[in-house]
This record gives sequence, structure tokens and C-alpha cells, in this order.
Amino acid sequence: MNIKSNAVLLYQAQDLKSWRESLSCKDARPLIGFVPTMGFLHEGHLSLIKEAKRHAQYVIVSIFVNPSQFNDASDFEHYPRNEEQDIYLASQAGADAIFLPSVEVIYPHGAQTWVNVGALGDTLCGASRPGHFQGVCTVVTALFNLVGCQVAVFGEKDYQQLAIIRRMTQDLHLPVKIIGLATFREANGLAMSSRNARLSPQARQEASGIYSALQEAQNLWRQGQTSLLYLEQRIKEALPTCATIDYLSFCEPHSLQLLERLEQAHDPSQPVLIAIACFVEKVRLIDNLILAPLTSNSQK
Repeated sequence: MNIKSNAVLLYQAQDLKSWRESLSCKDARPLIGFVPTMGFLHEGHLSLIKEAKRHAQYVIVSIFVNPSQFNDASDFEHYPRNEEQDIYLASQAGADAIFLPSVEVIYPHGAQTWVNVGALGDTLCGASRPGHFQGVCTVVTALFNLVGCQVAVFGEKDYQQLAIIRRMTQDLHLPVKIIGLATFREANGLAMSSRNARLSPQARQEASGIYSALQEAQNLWRQGQTSLLYLEQRIKEALPTCATIDYLSFCEPHSLQLLERLEQAHDPSQPVLIAIACFVEKVRLIDNLILAPLTSNSQK
């Protein structure tokens, strides 16, 4: 398949430098917006590219399956890939350039420097995937430095990742504005993910029940149910039988600190993040939902 792309294809650090130097300022927006991806693009990725176009004059998308964030070699090997299609879709969504680096470009000469993650990475996916966020933060820092962007857009489906990257840019004084975009969902509610392609059609339909279970908890919360233990039980009961829970956690949305005393009524004036990871047909899926603070009006 020979797909024509309107975007400039870049492979080396020098290519990026030359591309940046060729840009001319068109308006008052930041010059470069960036969307880092691991490829196998879907509508969720394309929404990030379109959002970046709103905030920057030029948008660059990276496609790089980062080996350092996988703690399972099989998961890395089976991660879906379709570079030619990705180039076409990113170009159609408005990307001005696409960066397609090799491992040697990102990690030159057997790189030995890593970005360590603090307490934000201790829970949720950080607890079940040791070293994952170290790999994420290292590759994102490298990409920020290579691309030279002023704005970067990430999806809220990876809520913990977004929180960690926001904190990292703050702590390391990286001159990049981080923008989060709401989770993009399939028609049945399943959070869009490149991994969904590995599900059978039946499992893909049944997996929509993960979000439905979170929504049931949200409805109960809005009705005044503030027992997180009860909400946890209802979520577990509502999950599809095809889903095996990796974790189901209730957290403070900013610190990601686990709310451990679920048997006590939660303060309804404080928001709660529900985060879940499940295995469906050995494919790991994540999702989340924030229970907004309750007021007298919200319970009517």
C-alpha cells in the first residue's frame, strides 16, 4: 500500500532541527504543538492532533513504540503497529510533521540516564507495572528536547500518566504547556485504545461494560451514596464476566493518594477518582471516571 502524506516525515534528530529552522511564525500562538504516540492511531489520537492544532501554529506527531515502558516483553512484541496507515491518518488530521525515530535515535549509545518518578507513580499502573512510568517520563523528556515544542497534548484515559507528566514538566522546569483532553470513546462507551484491536469482536463489545460499571457508580454517587466500599462492590458486580480486575482503586484526583478507608462515608464535597485496569482476553485495558463534589443541587 502506497499512501501519500502531506506531512513532512522526519527520522533523525538533525531532521527535526532542520524542520524547526524552516518554520515561519504565522500568528501569536505557540510555534510547535506536539502529540507523542506509540502508533496504531485511532480517533482518540486524531482528536489530540486536532486539539494541538488549536493551540499551536505547527503540529508534530511522534510514532515510537517505547521499549522502556513495557515490563512484559511479550506485550511489547504484540503491540499493534501499522506505520503506513498512521502516517496517512496523522496527516489527514492536520499533522505538519511526523517523527518516526528508531530506538537508537531516542536512546543513543546505550543510554543510561533515566527520569525517576515520585509518589505519583507508586499506585495504580505504577504498582502493577514496575518501571513503566520511569520509561514513560524518560522517553517524553527525550522527545520534548528533540522536538522543541511549547505545547503537548495527552489524553485523560491515561489519567495517571497525564498527572505524572504535568508534575514532571513542573519539577524539571520544562518549557512545555501540558494539555489534557477528555477520553475519546467508541460508540458503545469503551475507551479508545490501540490495544482494542487485539480483542475479538465479541470481547470488544462486552468490554464496554467496564465503563458502564463506572457510570453506575457515578449515578449512585449523584443520588447521595458516599460509601466507597458500596460503590466498589457495585462496580465489581456490574463488570462484564470477561473482565479480570488488575486493580480497582479510589483516589484523590490530584495526589493520586489511595482512599483506603472505604468503609467510611466519603466527604461528598471532595471529588474522587475511580481508576480501573482489567484484563480482557489477556489484553490490559484501563479507564477512569471522576466523581464530582456533591452539592444540594447535584443530588436533585
